[in-house]
Amino acid sequence: FDYLRSIYFQKRFYEVSFEIENGKYRDDAQKIAELNGWCAINTSDWSKAAGIFNRLSTGTDERDRARLKAIADSINGFGEGSEKSPMTAGFLSAVFPGAGHLYAGNITNAIGAFMLNAIFGSLTAYSIHKKQWGYAAFFGAMEVGWYTGNIASAYQEAKYSNTKRDNERKMSLSAQFPFKTGN
Repeated sequence: FDYLRSIYFQKRFYEVSFEIENGKYRDDAQKIAELNGWCAINTSDWSKAAGIFNRLSTGTDERDRARLKAIADSINGFGEGSEKSPMTAGFLSAVFPGAGHLYAGNITNAIGAFMLNAIFGSLTAYSIHKKQWGYAAFFGAMEVGWYTGNIASAYQEAKYSNTKRDNERKMSLSAQFPFKTGN
């Protein structure tokens, strides 16, 4: 189990099934299957993990059955509805600077993106109005940079939000239900 656990922590997940079929751990199917469930959790494959823990919760002793069922119920409760779409965040920021950051949950970046785009856009428009073409070109270039950066940043913010949420879920599960290799 120590070797399999090291594979789990090294994120060499695809080697686990080979070790199960060909290794000396073949008789410890219950713990191996649970380890595969934890590997699915570690890769954020929530539906696979829920399936594994649901299957495991039907065929063990009463204490393990309750623990495995609680893990499965926790995973089933996660759902996919709270995931932020990076494409939606980027699109929202393209339509209205800062809206993608707001969608991803970062109000500070949303306000900053809106304000900087408003400032550089206003300075560009004012320079064009005053026919100061050098300033207009400079502030226009700055606005294009901030505008495209705002879109890319909103995209990354949504991805970060999803990763942060998944990591919090993983930490909560591993703290609540630690994997034990012993009997």
